[in-house]
Amino acid sequence: MILQVLKIISAELENFLDSFTGDDASSNRVVIGNIAFHDTEKYQPNSVDTSIDDKIVLSLVNVEEEASLKNNLHYTRDLAARTTEYHNPKVNVNLYVMFTCNATFYENAMTYLSRVIRFFQSKNVFTETNSVAISGINPLDRFRTFKIMMDLHTPTFEQANHLWGMLGSKQLPCVMYKIRVLDLEFKRILGTGKLVEEIHIVEDASGEVMVVTEDS
Repeated sequence: MILQVLKIISAELENFLDSFTGDDASSNRVVIGNIAFHDTEKYQPNSVDTSIDDKIVLSLVNVEEEASLKNNLHYTRDLAARTTEYHNPKVNVNLYVMFTCNATFYENAMTYLSRVIRFFQSKNVFTETNSVAISGINPLDRFRTFKIMMDLHTPTFEQANHLWGMLGSKQLPCVMYKIRVLDLEFKRILGTGKLVEEIHIVEDASGEVMVVTEDS
């Protein structure tokens, strides 16, 4: 699902850039890629990724668990079948993505950076009803409905320095966004049981309290 989210965001941004005409009206300006490979020739010969030259590069830089949604239910009830299915709870995550303007000319990078920010200022929530159709989505991901929320994230100078140091590259014009909240789940059933309909608290002859459940 992470890849599908990035595809939707990149396609939406590409569609927005199509509204501009002029010397930057070429297609495929937004690519999903690892910006760390734009300047690796000095470390690893023939390792430079030329497919991200003169592009807006969308890179995933961090995945964060949403702690406030950690206590999800670990079961689902099927009222029609009168059963309960037990499974591990969903994992809710936030994605930190970076849009890097990897342009030959610095002025072009500034133009693209401004347009990226303007786009997400005008539209920061994406759903299946307001987004362009995305082809190639794996049907196994059941990505028929979604809600992607984009928040501008501003790292400190120190954090930005650590990030680009981790990427092993000199800093390029970029902007970072936080995508919240994406729930990841592969519903593997760990067990099943009958639906509990009633709970009785009884006291035996010795005075000990017991909890008795009645299944359907």
